[in-house]
Amino acid sequence: MREQLRAECGVVIQNHHPGYISWEQYLLNQQRLAANATRSGARPPREGAALCQGIVHCGSCGRAMSTNYRLSGRADYECAHSRADHVATPACRVIGAATVDQVVAARLLQVLGPEELALALAAADEVAERHVRATRASELALERARFEADRAERAFHACEPENRLVARSLESRWETKLGTLAEAEAPLAAVRASVPTLPPRAELEALAADLPALWSAPSTSDKDRKRLLRTLVADVTLTSQAKGDELRIGIRWRSGASELIVTRRPPPPYETKRTHPTRPPHLSFNWVHLPAIRNWSHNSTHVA
Repeated sequence: MREQLRAECGVVIQNHHPGYISWEQYLLNQQRLAANATRSGARPPREGAALCQGIVHCGSCGRAMSTNYRLSGRADYECAHSRADHVATPACRVIGAATVDQVVAARLLQVLGPEELALALAAADEVAERHVRATRASELALERARFEADRAERAFHACEPENRLVARSLESRWETKLGTLAEAEAPLAAVRASVPTLPPRAELEALAADLPALWSAPSTSDKDRKRLLRTLVADVTLTSQAKGDELRIGIRWRSGASELIVTRRPPPPYETKRTHPTRPPHLSFNWVHLPAIRNWSHNSTHVA
């Protein structure tokens, strides 16, 4: 036996028994559980310094990259194919999260600047005006359908009970008008629900002005930064060459637009600590002269 899904039930009676929570709160809890179910592919924001955790994809194989934290606290974005197969997918690499996060965060703050926000608000106002003009026709159709349904109802109630044939015809006409009214209400309600309400313009402008300080504030948690990033960024694609330090960061925004940023990966630690091959000759150390130096040091101590 298995639990029957709510979508498969023929009848759902809400508030039939007194519950601990409301039906709306239950639906919100179910949506939150579905959004946090990692087994079904969800990648909710977690704790940790990696900003793009859960939304990073490999540009070579197209699969999601995992986030790994080292003992030193450094985070890396790693493609699983880089460990399993270095021949079939040579471009699957391990990339430091700090390099990617700096580029993505800087681009996000640039997009949320005051000038960019003013352009976005102007575009939102224009879209809202177009939406109002487009829904006006639906509102007029709904008003007409409601008037026709009320008129058919009044005609049915005004009919004498003895006139059964007339009453049956008026009842059928009333049901038809009610069906037309329901068909006119559903699209208009769906359109109104699909349009999100924006906060006041003054609050958005103040937030854009204080966003860089709020982003870098110690009180802002890593999870809050990830939530803010995911409101605008859908995913990030990393493409690294098998040879060389070039790194391509592809950002896909929620609006559907995408852009490509090319940067350089930092050199490995062993390269930064290794002696540069073009060092001056006078800094070279000759191991052949080591005994002579040791004898000179011994004689100098003896003379003293």
